[in-house]
Amino acid sequence: MGLKYKLEYKNVNDDLFRCEIYHTDYTSSEILVSGKCTLEYAAIDDVLHCIRGANLQIELEASTNLSFEDLYTEDEKVFKVKFFKNDIQLFYGYLKPDGLFTDFINDHWVITLDCIDGLGILKNLSFVKDTGLYFLGKMKEIDIIYHCLHRTALNMPINTNIQIYYDLADENLDILQQVYNNTERFVKADDKTILDCEAVLKSVLEKYSAVCTQYNGEWYIYQPLNIETESEFYHYEDNVFINKKTIDTTFTIGSNINGFYPHHCNANQRISLKGSTRAYRVHYIYGNSKNTLIENPTFEITNPVGNPNISIIDLWQIDEMQFILLDPGIQIKPSGYCAFTSNGVNVILNDDIKIVTNFSNSTTFLGFNMKIKITNGTITYYYNGSGWVQSVSSVEVAQSTTAVYQYSSSGASGTETIYMITGSGGNYINEIVLPPMPITGTLTIEAVDVIEWTIPNDLAEAGVTPPLEEKVLKIFKIDILGVENQNSSNVKGEFHTVQLEGTESSNIKNNKEIYNGDQQSDLYVGTIYNSSQDPTEFWHHKGVLEVKPILHIMAIDSIVANQKPSKIFTGDIYGYLPYIGVIEIDGLSGKYTIQSYTYRTSENIISLELAQFYTNYDLATTYEYQLDYGNTVKPTIK
Repeated sequence: MGLKYKLEYKNVNDDLFRCEIYHTDYTSSEILVSGKCTLEYAAIDDVLHCIRGANLQIELEASTNLSFEDLYTEDEKVFKVKFFKNDIQLFYGYLKPDGLFTDFINDHWVITLDCIDGLGILKNLSFVKDTGLYFLGKMKEIDIIYHCLHRTALNMPINTNIQIYYDLADENLDILQQVYNNTERFVKADDKTILDCEAVLKSVLEKYSAVCTQYNGEWYIYQPLNIETESEFYHYEDNVFINKKTIDTTFTIGSNINGFYPHHCNANQRISLKGSTRAYRVHYIYGNSKNTLIENPTFEITNPVGNPNISIIDLWQIDEMQFILLDPGIQIKPSGYCAFTSNGVNVILNDDIKIVTNFSNSTTFLGFNMKIKITNGTITYYYNGSGWVQSVSSVEVAQSTTAVYQYSSSGASGTETIYMITGSGGNYINEIVLPPMPITGTLTIEAVDVIEWTIPNDLAEAGVTPPLEEKVLKIFKIDILGVENQNSSNVKGEFHTVQLEGTESSNIKNNKEIYNGDQQSDLYVGTIYNSSQDPTEFWHHKGVLEVKPILHIMAIDSIVANQKPSKIFTGDIYGYLPYIGVIEIDGLSGKYTIQSYTYRTSENIISLELAQFYTNYDLATTYEYQLDYGNTVKPTIK
């Protein structure tokens, strides 16, 4: 990428500004041009508004000798733009092809270019890899953020400051490095369309009451309610943590006569009031798991060693096995003992699931058994073919489906097992719809003893006899062994409602939909996971003794920020004011955040709208938790 156009100028305060326009394929010398720039941030209406895009408007002096015709015809992202104030980068983005217009006058005229940082178009970009393929499995939240922002094609460093932690999380590390989301969640309600990057980014950040914006040519992610005089950020480059950095984030404005800089100007300052918020509801939409909950259900291996008797399968615990790797599945010769156990699936009381097995048999009465159990560490239940038991039954139970027989018996290690046998050679799909989970705990499947069976008594009585074939010719193949969400429940999600006591306000914020939250079951793809890959349950603000679901904290934060009527300040100031931070206004009480920002650099004037916000958590509130059965309603004040 080569520097094609370079603009330099000084403003009335003698600040030096420089704008550089780069072209992907330009290799010649830079062209000096004349003009000026205006830096602007998209207007917002709430202190916790999540996505805050920036844009740069460039005015260039054109002529018949320098018409900038190339800027009219190039595609999006071909021209990258950097903007500096006294060698400090204020903006990085790219030229919008449709954001150009001219004021044509004789042989000299002015063209205006709009440059964006890409946050505003994330809603048009799917959350996919560079190759266009979907993401799979669980992913760290910092990685999710990186991949979303990567779609802007700007590759800026990322700085994070989130001060909410799950129980037992390391408060000396970035929480975004310790929390995982299931990427399967980032699909629309039609179960086919991938969510856009804006929706995914909001899904990660809004539960923390965090925002994302560009500042000084880098991405910043932070919580407005936790900004301090100096705030420390985790600094990442190319998604690799580099160090911690501290920036000043508190500023004061006032009148020139009182010696303030920046100071009020143009005599257009106004104060208005915005009402408080009485109630706020977060709507967590679970999202049902659409794929198997068993990791690696087709028994793939990442690094084959060239040995047909491989003893390692990705994400399975292998105790003993003799098999040949297939694509998909595994082929097992019944010449010895085998045992392999799935990952644990987190389930809660009354969850509905089924176990699906695709398998084949070369001959008659060859199969395997499964040990299906759920435990909470104290109590263990086994499935015996008809229900959940805690002890071994001495009674054999026979069930039959089309060419597949299941029966329970005193199995290996004295536990209940389900035996699968083919009545004849061929391919089979077997589904075991389990009764509702008897406890909250971890479900596992252990497959053992792929062997030739002697004929069961109940089948022998029916006159069924196995053929006389050599054992070595009998092959048992498993293509898929998976656990799926049966989803017989009507529960779609949950509501978290916080209501402020002791106020007469009737203002209720609209429901906020969230795609991720605390949920102890893996059956829902919105479940949040900790660094050990276990579902999260309780959270707290850093250094605060509290035990709450993350969405309870989110709802409280919104109430806290808007707990009283807020003053809204509008007007111009002379001098530069950074976009990130807490603003104090001389002569006015309270803390303020920027809601609208336009910096006319040549005049050294910023047009501002500031909104007062609050950070006092010592409030009287009520909290209500409700399950969602498909009827989304707005809360009412009690």
